[in-house]
Amino acid sequence: MLTGIPDNWSATLAFGSRSEAPKGAWKNYSFDLPKLIDGLTTHGVGEKDGKCFLQGSCVEGNRNAKAMDRLYIVGIDVDNGTPSAELDRLVKDRGLFCIRYSTHSSGASVSEIRHDDLVTYQRANPGSGAREYLINKRGYLPAVLDGCEEAAPAMTGNGKVVRVTHKPMDKNRLVFVLAKPWDVDSYPTQTEALAAWKRAYIAFADWLGLVVDESCTDVSRLFYMPRHADGAPYEAVVHPGKAIDIFALVSSAGSDNPFLDAAEAMGAKDATDSSAMMQNLRRWAASGYADTFMIADALEARSPDVMRPEKDRGDIRHIECPFQDEHSDPSAYGGTFVINAGESSTNGFVVGCHHNACAGRDRLDFLSGMISRGWLTTEDLCAPEFHLEVEEGEPRSTHGELFLGEGAGDGKATKATKAKAEGRSVWIDEDSTFVMDAIIEEVKRINQTPMVFSYGGKPSRVITDDTGSAALVRMDLDRMRNLLMRNGVKFLKKKGQDDCKEVPAPADLVNMYLALEREETELPILKGVVGAPAFLAGGVLHDKPGYDSRSMMLYHPPQGFKALPVPVKPT
Repeated sequence: MLTGIPDNWSATLAFGSRSEAPKGAWKNYSFDLPKLIDGLTTHGVGEKDGKCFLQGSCVEGNRNAKAMDRLYIVGIDVDNGTPSAELDRLVKDRGLFCIRYSTHSSGASVSEIRHDDLVTYQRANPGSGAREYLINKRGYLPAVLDGCEEAAPAMTGNGKVVRVTHKPMDKNRLVFVLAKPWDVDSYPTQTEALAAWKRAYIAFADWLGLVVDESCTDVSRLFYMPRHADGAPYEAVVHPGKAIDIFALVSSAGSDNPFLDAAEAMGAKDATDSSAMMQNLRRWAASGYADTFMIADALEARSPDVMRPEKDRGDIRHIECPFQDEHSDPSAYGGTFVINAGESSTNGFVVGCHHNACAGRDRLDFLSGMISRGWLTTEDLCAPEFHLEVEEGEPRSTHGELFLGEGAGDGKATKATKAKAEGRSVWIDEDSTFVMDAIIEEVKRINQTPMVFSYGGKPSRVITDDTGSAALVRMDLDRMRNLLMRNGVKFLKKKGQDDCKEVPAPADLVNMYLALEREETELPILKGVVGAPAFLAGGVLHDKPGYDSRSMMLYHPPQGFKALPVPVKPT
């Protein structure tokens, strides 16, 4: 029945009495397969927080990534509304052994979003709402959110949240058996072992066509035992099949460059995209074209072969992904969709992909990919036949102005064009996403020799206080404005057709930057400041004032301090 899993299979899993079990309280227990099946198909009645398990064994009873030594199973939570029957079909098609059980929140019809997270998303995606956030950030199926209602922000014991009422959602946990355990001793360093698990986990989820959150890749992630509220429906199903070698999936999907693979595993992005094209596309969007672009119609007319009509749902049209080759299984289609402007609750056209390889991409990224593959041309983006009719008003920029560098008017060098040519300027009349990108790039330029850091998740700077010692301060509106001004960044506002004027850095834009997540600002992380030379991990001496990216420490000596020479071989 359980073909592919040896009869003598066994695993050691750590268990805790609740999610907040103290250090030293996690106990390792050995299981054979029948015992594992029995434990994960016995659905008890109770609260969500209770007995829980890890994917392997831990050392000294501690649940943290550095204390995990071996993993024998892999768990995936599917909380995006994928129907249970669809998961069963997926597992059967892959021929995998799997235990699926409904989680405590299965059937929920209300989802919460941290208000700050939603605001950050809306700043990057003007006109969007909670529905778009749940689709593009959490991978919710659009069908679950048909007719959803977004409540006003409300304070809770866990902070300010936005509640969204939607259709009841199936929520399930899938537990698979590893063909070979993850063993920290099989890697040269623990850091490499953790990175290998992260890459393999993401590759596996992508191969299955499932969306997972970054936190799911933690080797010490806990999973609750099957439980349900009294009277609530529940399920527990066992699918016979083989064990899975998730590490082989990485090998088959990786690039030819192991350094790029390693960087990707740690969250890096390929920097080879066409920044010029993206700038042009942002200007195109800011000119109003994105609000009226009928992308599904354009693709149907220009590249009908990329359409996948068998998966369509109403106005949601499924397509091949322009980044299909980056999916773990490029031969598997599904999960990438487009919606014409005027056919969704958001402003403008929609493109989305539920595959992990496309996490973080926005609609303009996908549009750029479609252009690079020849599915669409930049002329198509401005062609009247692919746009909703709009009321007469101020004329839009032309295709030549947006993509070919043609100037408007008589071509004379105006004050505005000179300012653009000089660089180091931020045009506050642009689309807010474009403006924020410009500010981010200017801060990066200023920060080539690090002076602004992410400390505790907030932009911060080290200054010299009145006593001559280092002091760490948070960047606020005035400090940020001063930094930009002293480094030649100009904020410009259009004045008529061919003129512009310089204005102070707008407070709302500066505060928006200060509220961004570190992943967006890419500020160097600062762990601390030392006032004297110090040996870093690995025995490297940090004796030159400045930031050390390896230790994430800053050496900032007090005024008047002179360090004695340190011999190469101290005695």
